[in-house]
Amino acid sequence: LGRLTRSGEERAVLSLRRAEALSRAGQPESALAAVDEALAGGPLPAGLGRAARQLRYQVLKSAGRLAAEIKDLEAKAAQGDRSSQATRAFLALEVEADPALAQKLYAALAGARPEDPEAAEGLARARKAQELAEQVRRWREVLGKDPENQRAQERLVAALAGLGRSA
Repeated sequence: LGRLTRSGEERAVLSLRRAEALSRAGQPESALAAVDEALAGGPLPAGLGRAARQLRYQVLKSAGRLAAEIKDLEAKAAQGDRSSQATRAFLALEVEADPALAQKLYAALAGARPEDPEAAEGLARARKAQELAEQVRRWREVLGKDPENQRAQERLVAALAGLGRSA
């Protein structure tokens, strides 16, 4: 079916859907191969490329292999490998849901290369995620004191939605 589609983007979407299903079925190696297939078809639109990278690292996380991948990236980043630094920042934000670390890492990247749009975009997303995480913390605190506070419930749900999480 994937070979019959017209565009590389359509094939990539199908490969990513297959990768998600394989990951849920407990087949991480096959899932990673499907992600690699999606990425091998040439350049993807930014959002789809980011989704493919995120899925790749989610599969590694579910297979218990993300920590080793991070350790390897951090070693390369410490030696000045900019690609590893950018990937580490991406992981902090998109996979580990650690906006404080992502903000620190993207700020270092943006500081070293202010003209880099990926670093600037990552820093902006990390700052927004950090702001939303702080809102979640504050609204949970309010709800801890007053669980019936409707406004706090609504604001918490909005902040969680902004982070892509559920209550």
